[in-house]
Amino acid sequence: MALKDLYEIELGEGEAAFVFHGYSAITLRRGDKVVMFDVADLVEPEEVESLSALFVTHSHYDHFNEDVIVRIVGRTNAYVVAEEGAYSSLRGRVPEGRLIKAVPGAEGDAGGLIFKCVEGVHVGGIVLYQVKVDGLYVFHGGDSGYVRLEGLKADVAFLPVGDPSPTASPESALRMAEDLRPRVVVPIHGSLDQFSEFERIIGERIPQVKVVRPARGRVEKVEL
Repeated sequence: MALKDLYEIELGEGEAAFVFHGYSAITLRRGDKVVMFDVADLVEPEEVESLSALFVTHSHYDHFNEDVIVRIVGRTNAYVVAEEGAYSSLRGRVPEGRLIKAVPGAEGDAGGLIFKCVEGVHVGGIVLYQVKVDGLYVFHGGDSGYVRLEGLKADVAFLPVGDPSPTASPESALRMAEDLRPRVVVPIHGSLDQFSEFERIIGERIPQVKVVRPARGRVEKVEL
């Protein structure tokens, strides 16, 4: 029911809302725009009422599920922006005009959502995203280790803090937050202890950045 609540929640001009589904799966709404990141098999396609675009950082099981994406696109006609491995799996199953390959360093347009692709650090290829959603700059870090992000703008940053990723950690997420200087940062893809550690070190190093600690399946509203 979390997605139903997300669609129904009232948002003011300076507000956005999101649901954390687990791992690094996020659904975010800003105005009438809805975007998803790395939903894997953590959402029920039948609950997706509308969707502008779905972004996939890489093809590991906890980030990508081919059948779920195909069903979501069938319901919503959303764009899918996917790292090369996931893109190859989806070719022929998602309409050609709706499937976009994420190339590190490239910028693109998914139905009016302007995005930039950043090469991450992981086991195998991974692409991180900066996406402009109705004037809001959103960054999603998949489950990458630290990469330099100076020069990228982010109002809200979803940053991975650890388990089960072999590359993500609270310290790496802190360094990405120091580069991005977002207004709001949300820890994802980690244990409860890693969430707590990240919150602690953000408070020590960049206390002006607000940490929103998510709970799986709960709608979180952020003011910007």
